[in-house]
Amino acid sequence: MIFIVQYDARACIDCNEWLEEVCDEEQCPYCSGRPATPYEVYWNTDFEAGSSQMRKMWRRDNYSHKMKGVRRHNEKDTRN
Repeated sequence: MIFIVQYDARACIDCNEWLEEVCDEEQCPYCSGRPATPYEVYWNTDFEAGSSQMRKMWRRDNYSHKMKGVRRHNEKDTRN
């Protein structure tokens, strides 16, 4: 479960479903523009080149990649 601040709603990423209903107000700043699924929030986000969000994503992905390699090498060393 995650909380998506932009739409002030909780969502289940594994299920790709919102956990909260949309309100009835047409002018609601949160619900009026909410996509049908939480997955669309990720893909509809406009990342600018060089933006802090892109740098953060790159760091996260790169860290994950490096750590998997470190674990693999450490496991290999302990087997020898």
